[in-house]
Amino acid sequence: MSLGKHLLRGSGMNMLDLVVKTLAMFFVTPLLIRSLGQSGYGSWLLVMSVVGYFLMIDMGVSFSATRFLAVALGRRDSGRQGTILTACRQFYRMASLVVVVLTFGLMPLLPWLTSHPENISQLYFALGLTGCVTALRFYFRLPMIVLRAHVRYDLQAQASLCRVVLQATVMCWALTHGATVLHVAVIHSCGECVELGLQAFFSRKLDRHLRSDASVEETKATRSELFAYSRSIIAGSFGDSMRLQLNPFLIAQLQGVNHIPAYSVGTRLITILEDAVNALFGGQLLSAFGQLHGADEPDKLRSQYLRVTHITSGFSAAAMAGVVFLAGPFLQSWVGESLASAHLVLMILSVPYVIHFMQFPAYNLLYTVGKTHWIVWLCFIGGLCSAALSLVLGLRYGMIGVVLGSGIEMFISRGLVMAWFVHRCTGISAAFYLFGHVLWPGFKGALFPTLFAWATFRFVTPDYSAILLFAAGYGAVFFLSFPWMVMDGSARRLIWKHLPVVGSRGASA
Repeated sequence: MSLGKHLLRGSGMNMLDLVVKTLAMFFVTPLLIRSLGQSGYGSWLLVMSVVGYFLMIDMGVSFSATRFLAVALGRRDSGRQGTILTACRQFYRMASLVVVVLTFGLMPLLPWLTSHPENISQLYFALGLTGCVTALRFYFRLPMIVLRAHVRYDLQAQASLCRVVLQATVMCWALTHGATVLHVAVIHSCGECVELGLQAFFSRKLDRHLRSDASVEETKATRSELFAYSRSIIAGSFGDSMRLQLNPFLIAQLQGVNHIPAYSVGTRLITILEDAVNALFGGQLLSAFGQLHGADEPDKLRSQYLRVTHITSGFSAAAMAGVVFLAGPFLQSWVGESLASAHLVLMILSVPYVIHFMQFPAYNLLYTVGKTHWIVWLCFIGGLCSAALSLVLGLRYGMIGVVLGSGIEMFISRGLVMAWFVHRCTGISAAFYLFGHVLWPGFKGALFPTLFAWATFRFVTPDYSAILLFAAGYGAVFFLSFPWMVMDGSARRLIWKHLPVVGSRGASA
C-alpha cells in the first residue's frame, strides 16, 4: 500500500475512533455519575488525573522516536532502526519501573488528595491497578512507535476502537448492576491491556527485521539524540498539564471531590470540539506550510496562512456558538440537574477556547518558520500562570474561581500573545491580525447560524430528538452560508471541484 493510501486510511480511522470515543463517553458518563455518585465519580477522576501525570514520564520520547525511526525506515538503514529501538526499549523499561515506584509512593498521599472520601480503600486499589497498567503501557510502548513510524495509524486506531467498544460495553453492563470504583478500575485496566495486546499483534510483522545488536556507545548516542529532540516537548507538555490536569486537585482541596464531576462534564464538550478542530486544521497544515517555506515564498506562505486562518476562525466560532446554545438542554438531558454548574464552567471557558481554536494554524506557522521555542515558552509560562491564577481565584470563589483563572490565562496567552507572535512572523499588525483576520471571519462564520439559533432556540427542550433537530438545522444553515461568508472565490472553486456531485456534472459537461 502506498504512503498516500496509508495517510488517507489513517485519517479516516482516526476520525472514526474519535466519533466512537465520543459516543462511548456520552453513554458511560451518566451511568458513572449515577452508579458511583458525585463523590465517587470525582474520586475516580482524581485517580485518572494522577495517572495522567504519570504519562509525562514519556518525556516526548515517543514523538521523537517515531520521527527518527521513520527517517531510518525511509533510508532503509536497518542498523539505525535497531539502534533506535534498543535505546527506546532501555528507556521505557526504566520508565515503567519509575511509574510503579511513584504509584505506591503516592498512595499515602491519596487521602489528602481526595479529602478523605468514604471509599478510600477502593481508591487505593484503583490507583495501584491503573498505575501498574500505566507501567505496562510504557514497558510495551515499542509496538505503538513501530506502527506510527510505518504510517500505520489505521492499525493503531483499530486497536483503540476495539478497546473502546469492549470497555464501554462491559462498563455499561457493570454500572447497571451496581459497579463500584473498584470494578470500574478493573474494567478500565483490562481494556488498556487489550489495546496493548492488539498493538503488539499488529506490529509483529513490521518490527521483526528491525532488531540489531547495537553497541553501548551507539545506544547512548542515539538516546542523547532522542532526548535532545524531545526536550522542547517536555516543557510544553508540563505547562499544558498545569492548566486542566491540575484543576481537579485544586477543586478537591478547595471544595471537595463532589465538585469535580461538574468541572469535568463542563470541559468535556470543549475538549471534544478541540479534537475535531485539531483533526481538521491541525498537523496536516504543517507539510503544506513547510513546502511553501522551503520554496522561499514568504508572500505566498503568508497569504495561504491567512486564508486558512479565516476558514478555521469561521468554523471554530460557528461550532462553539452551537455548543453554547445546545449546552444547557443537552447537559440537562445528559447528566441531569445535579450538575447544573457544569453549564457555567462551559460558558466561562467558551470565549478563551474559541479564540485558541481560531488560531490553530498559527502553531503550524511557528513550527514551520523554526519558532518552536516560542510555543514551548508560551505553554510553559502560561501553564504556571494558569495554576497561580486558579489558586488565587479559587481561594476566593471556589471551583468557579479555578475555572476563571484558567480562562483568563488562556485568553491572554493563546489570544493576545499568539497574535503578537504572528505579527513577529508575518509583519502584520497584531491588532489588525486579531480583529481583521481572526475575530471578523469568526463573526461572519457564526452570524447566520447564530441568527437561526436565536430564532428557534425557544423551541428546544431537554429532549434528545429536539436537540438533534435543532443541531441539524443549525448545521444546514452553517454549511449553506459558510462558503459565501468566509471563503474567497478560489477556496470556493476548490471546494466545488472536489464535491462529488459538482465534479460529476463538470465531467459530463
